[in-house]
Amino acid sequence: MPFGLKTAEAVFSRAMSRLLQPLGRSDVDNFIDDILIATETWEQHVEAMEAVLSRLDEANISARPSKCYIGFTELSYLGHTVGNGKLRP
Repeated sequence: MPFGLKTAEAVFSRAMSRLLQPLGRSDVDNFIDDILIATETWEQHVEAMEAVLSRLDEANISARPSKCYIGFTELSYLGHTVGNGKLRP
């Protein structure tokens, strides 16, 4: 995908959605180049992470560890604080 292409974000976001959709998981979502995994338990979280990382590996896509936040009960996402079943601005 050439740099500077005005639709690059939309194209990448659509590709990520198509990559993750076959997982059939309601606890995995993506927005542009972010993947959000929201689960009730640590075991479910690990299972979802393994599924996502496996799909990324199959597509030869890597995740930069320095940009990964793993196991947080609360985090800032798209300008909101998300966690513990709540969404705050």
